[in-house]
Amino acid sequence: MGLSYSYWIAVEASRIEDVLAALASRLVDERPLRSLAPSSGHSECVMLTVEPDEHTEAYFATQGPVIGERAIGCVYISYGTGVKYALLRASAATSNISRLFDASASIRRTFATIGEASRALGVFLDREEHTGDDVAYELVFPERRRVHIDYAAFEEPWHDPWSHVDEFCSRLLAAES
Repeated sequence: MGLSYSYWIAVEASRIEDVLAALASRLVDERPLRSLAPSSGHSECVMLTVEPDEHTEAYFATQGPVIGERAIGCVYISYGTGVKYALLRASAATSNISRLFDASASIRRTFATIGEASRALGVFLDREEHTGDDVAYELVFPERRRVHIDYAAFEEPWHDPWSHVDEFCSRLLAAES
């Protein structure tokens, strides 16, 4: 199985439209976002525009000629809302894009900028680093540090992130380095 890294953007529930608008401003085509419904498990493939850096340039070199804007894709977008929080997930569709999510400062800045524009409570990179029930994330906004969540502490089995938005966000935002 390949890598499937994701960026998670946590906001107050009332700000989910702000996250979607900030994300839409970075897409080649925002129309796929219109068909998303919160907490449905449905995702849409989008092309995310990014500023060049050594890693994105290497990626573009392997993808053939660039037409128009420099964009990576497919990035799968899904989101869910709870009573208090909302959560948007941007998942790399391929291992190559996962590696780019991890290596590129430009992509990290892109998601931090989306977070800042939408007044996110936090933007996290999930590299699928699991040790037992402990999962590590990299907080990329509002500051940069590693945090850990103990999945064993969840009241229900963790299999559907959209049915636990408030609990997940609460734990992620309170997570210790």
